[in-house]
Amino acid sequence: MSDYENPAPDGETQHHEPWNDPAKIGRAALGSLAVLVVLAGQLAFSVYPDNWSWGLALSILGLAFFMWARFGRQFAWGSRLVGKTPLSLSGLLVVIAAVFSIMAIWVDLALEETPRSNFAPVVVLWAAAGMALLASFSQGRDWFGGGREWLRHNRREVVLVALITFLGAVVRFYQLGEIPRVINGDEGIIGQAALSSSQKPLANPLSMWESIGGMFLQGIAFSMRIFGRNPFGLRLLPAIGGTLAIPSIYILGRRLFGPRVAFLAAVFLAFSHSHIHFSRTVAVSYTQGTLIEPLMLYFLFSGLEERSSLRMGLAAILLSIHFSIYVDSVIFLVLAFIFMLVAWFVSPPLMKGRSRQVIAFTVAAAIMLLPQAFYALTHMQEFMGRFNADGVIQSGWLADTMATTGQSAVVILAQRIVHAFLSMSYYAAGDFYGATIPLLSVVTGAFFLIGLVYSLWRTREPRYLLLNGYMWAPAVAIGLTAIPPEADSYRMLIALPAAILLAAVGLEELLGVLSLSNSVGWKARAAIAGLILVSAAILNLKSYFVDFALRCRYGGDSVTRFASYLGNYLGQLDPSAEVFLLNDNDYRYGTHGSVDFLSGGLQVNNMSDQAEELVAGPGMVVVAVPTRIQELREWAKMNPGGELELQYDCSQLMLMGYRLP
Repeated sequence: MSDYENPAPDGETQHHEPWNDPAKIGRAALGSLAVLVVLAGQLAFSVYPDNWSWGLALSILGLAFFMWARFGRQFAWGSRLVGKTPLSLSGLLVVIAAVFSIMAIWVDLALEETPRSNFAPVVVLWAAAGMALLASFSQGRDWFGGGREWLRHNRREVVLVALITFLGAVVRFYQLGEIPRVINGDEGIIGQAALSSSQKPLANPLSMWESIGGMFLQGIAFSMRIFGRNPFGLRLLPAIGGTLAIPSIYILGRRLFGPRVAFLAAVFLAFSHSHIHFSRTVAVSYTQGTLIEPLMLYFLFSGLEERSSLRMGLAAILLSIHFSIYVDSVIFLVLAFIFMLVAWFVSPPLMKGRSRQVIAFTVAAAIMLLPQAFYALTHMQEFMGRFNADGVIQSGWLADTMATTGQSAVVILAQRIVHAFLSMSYYAAGDFYGATIPLLSVVTGAFFLIGLVYSLWRTREPRYLLLNGYMWAPAVAIGLTAIPPEADSYRMLIALPAAILLAAVGLEELLGVLSLSNSVGWKARAAIAGLILVSAAILNLKSYFVDFALRCRYGGDSVTRFASYLGNYLGQLDPSAEVFLLNDNDYRYGTHGSVDFLSGGLQVNNMSDQAEELVAGPGMVVVAVPTRIQELREWAKMNPGGELELQYDCSQLMLMGYRLP
């Protein structure tokens, strides 16, 4: 008999007894309605301050409902209302969650029409919908039963994972504001967008900017309010997300393959050069997906295994949180349903008798994503911004490529999928990075290929089916929808946890082939695994902190790096300073958002004419690009008394500044 035929109930009562007492049905339904109507009345006062009639009417109606529910004697209408459909507390809570979600849309729409920028009620209502769903699915479940006992038996494992996470945090937070030494243009633009999130339209938590969720931008702004308008404050959330991705992949790996594979995966990810890098820059929002999606898939898979609607609800809630960060969450929403559909044919025991859980996931996803989906549909230009710019079809790239190469759309799109996949272990991760190696280092990449072939061979097993879907769904989605191909190297970051898990599976299977099972063999097994992990860690750390960070490669070009140095220099000046930039055709002010972000918006005057035409004045600051530094030296000699400052990018002179007192 399959392990999935009679799974552990996970403390969840499988069948809820319906309420049979009409009075009980009526009081519960009417009482819940009363609270919701009174809440709606209070919200109406808030969102319609100049029109109190709606708020008053709803409040009075809600209070009347409450008094009826509390003191009324006749509730025969309750049974007639419900009819023959049994009403459970869980069902009532799901309805309440749906009402909260709809109310979030209503309040959001109302606040959009007002001059106010405080959208906190929208977030509260959205969160309340999630809490109502969790309360519904947790009926009959012991939340804390067995937790203390589990910790007692697995405390060494917990300590070990905490240690790996700590080491991963060290390499992600070490000189976070200084490495990479510059911020690129996109980091600066995102920083500027985050700083504007206190005002509309980004004050709306449901809003999107360049496919980045308004809620995530507000989180970045909050970080900068605490730590300052600087690279550290800008990069803090990616570093936190990248660190927490380590225990996240461990949790998923442990569920699918056990503690050994999970440990190997956690170490591989903790010291992955690409994951370290993208945890240290805000330019790429996919880092948060490496935290959220392993947890989402863990709850999805364990929810099916244990017939737990609560876990399925948690999976749906995590998806909605991811959608508030970046639009790539759509890939995993589709993956979840495709996995359940394919598993129904390929591995029937996993799906047998799980209709309740599938419905729970579907309903929870619909309720939690409803406000965000409604906003996206009513603000389609914002939602499609990234797709319109970088879409395979929308941008016209596919049609142009077909005309240029004479190849069919099928061939071109197939090549795009292959290219996206090969970005994991073949093509160098250049875009938004500057590395000369792929996302996976040579050691991790070797075991990734072993694990990939082994996993494909065992696809019919649900755990391998899920892992293969996790690996290939992003490759297919990116290949079919996004350009340019060079960007695959950072977009495939969302599949990095899957690749890391495959590498861990490959290493575990290699150790199994060596048949090291006796007491002496176990020591050899641990020594071999340790040697491989240490070798991979050393190679990755060298690749990032030596071969990349010390070579001034970040930003992609010298113009981008110049902009960051210029912004840093301007940030040291008095906000009232008059600044002139001796520019040329390549280096000039106004091309990169990083300048304005780092300088605090200090205005700069481009000066294409000869420096001798500048008339020196008190407090004037003149900055020269590399090709005009000698010209500034001559001007400084003609206008003495100022302070010269040189800034170098590695060994290259990047700019010269001259401040007059």
